[in-house]
Amino acid sequence: METQLGELATTTALIASRMPDLDKLAGSLVPGIKLSDQALNILRQMAENKAEYFLVHGSMAGTSLIPSNGKSIEYEDDQFLQDDLATLVELQLLRLGYNSSGKEMYHFTRTGAKLVQLADGKSAL
Repeated sequence: METQLGELATTTALIASRMPDLDKLAGSLVPGIKLSDQALNILRQMAENKAEYFLVHGSMAGTSLIPSNGKSIEYEDDQFLQDDLATLVELQLLRLGYNSSGKEMYHFTRTGAKLVQLADGKSAL
């Protein structure tokens, strides 16, 4: 029970770290906690482009995020892309699945959409 409460506090602080007026409170509850700019930007691009999901495609040239609507999803830091995606799944902001070829599919969730709205100072109701 204590472990679950600790995980809940960490998850709540991580999400709150991206919300105006709550970021300082989140930092005081769990020092050093913050959802990366790259992770939030991936969610923001999915919301803006109304993408349902994206595929992850790796090649010699690097990793591409290929969304369902054909528009590109840009990211800056390849070194921490997998870490950001894992964090987004752990927080249920994205849902991980696989297509028939076994490629990773990351589905945008309502919770992810609400976080983008809150982070951008819009009502999420």
